[in-house]
Amino acid sequence: MLGLTVMAWVMLAGPSLQVPWMCGVTKPCTQGHNGFSHDGTSEFAWDFDVDEDEEVWAASAGIVSFIRMDSTTGGCDSSYGGDANYVVVDHDDGTAIVYMHLGANTSPLGVGDAVTPGMLIGRVGLTGYVCGDHLHLQVMEQCGGSYCQSLPASFADYGDPAQGDSIESTNCPACGLVLEGGQTTISELDPGCFVRETTAWSSAMSGDDDHHFYTLATDAAEPASTGTWRFGVAVPGDYRVEVFVPDADAEAIGAVYQVHHDGAAEQIGLDQSIAKGWQELGVFSFSGAPDERIELGDNTGEAIALGRRLGYDAVRLTFVPGAGESGGSDGSGGSDGGDPTGVTAASDGGSGSASGSVSVSGDSGSGASSDDGSDDGRDALPDGYGEGQAQGCGCASGPSGWGGARLGLLMLGVLGSLGVRRSARRD
Repeated sequence: MLGLTVMAWVMLAGPSLQVPWMCGVTKPCTQGHNGFSHDGTSEFAWDFDVDEDEEVWAASAGIVSFIRMDSTTGGCDSSYGGDANYVVVDHDDGTAIVYMHLGANTSPLGVGDAVTPGMLIGRVGLTGYVCGDHLHLQVMEQCGGSYCQSLPASFADYGDPAQGDSIESTNCPACGLVLEGGQTTISELDPGCFVRETTAWSSAMSGDDDHHFYTLATDAAEPASTGTWRFGVAVPGDYRVEVFVPDADAEAIGAVYQVHHDGAAEQIGLDQSIAKGWQELGVFSFSGAPDERIELGDNTGEAIALGRRLGYDAVRLTFVPGAGESGGSDGSGGSDGGDPTGVTAASDGGSGSASGSVSVSGDSGSGASSDDGSDDGRDALPDGYGEGQAQGCGCASGPSGWGGARLGLLMLGVLGSLGVRRSARRD
């Protein structure tokens, strides 16, 4: 049993938290409440040993109130105190949570976005006053700013982790998306609905809804990384399956999508280097049988030395009514009268399923957007940042007398003024 400190004598604030990283992964707490540098404003914060560029997942539900993603600066000195990237999510009970020391432009979120546990918050970076990569996390008051007085809080399955405790993430949301006889789009950011096996993934801020994942294509016999789009079925029937291929980071010519439907599994090839935007894989019958899904592995037959990226973005399923049937209540269920992408799947002769490989037209995919390397309009901190509140911490590997745990150095930078809210538009 982990030696976790449960603060039974303190009134806990905010919701019970989920662990803020990928399901099934274990990480140590390198500084707990009232730790080495956690006092004052940061009294009830935690630091976790999350490596640079590793994902941070939402620990609670709420609305993004402040975000900074434009900083590329950090170091082991108090002069970097105002340079941390962060995301603040407000809860509906007067508390908020802040995720700090994130990498530049690694969050797909914007101010006003709704967040649920398991969503991607961003990736850890070396921004702000840090002496080593880590995630700073705290529940806090809503004070109209982006760094407020921390409050006692705990994790649903672990209570209050202390320094040296290792906790395994049980942040494993179930997919709530169901095919209902209309049109259903599964985002690669939908918690529980797009499942990524292994951690060899990168994010980019372009594609459908301005985000996609990618990994490297390989010629291995079995996939090292697999992405799976999952869903339930309330209205069985035929559905047109389309996948979105982003303009960037999709260079593999041998992508093979597996459509698991009605007890069968079929493979459809797609050359991502020329097929962009929404691409149709075919029309398939979904019955609600167990484990119906769409899957894409990284074993495309292309040597990893080629460095070809394999893109993972949204999947769209649209009901195709048969004779005497109508679509779902959203009115989007019927046939669209043609293939808008110019991509046609080979038919098996009437079963409503595709087989063989897809013939691609090489269209430009007008739906995709490109990443120009800008900061996506996210907020920078205003002038005057740093006027007396302790904000965050710097972490470094401790000397041997500390058992190798990463401890924090007191962060002297402060948020003394309000963060500027990002505009409502998504660049």
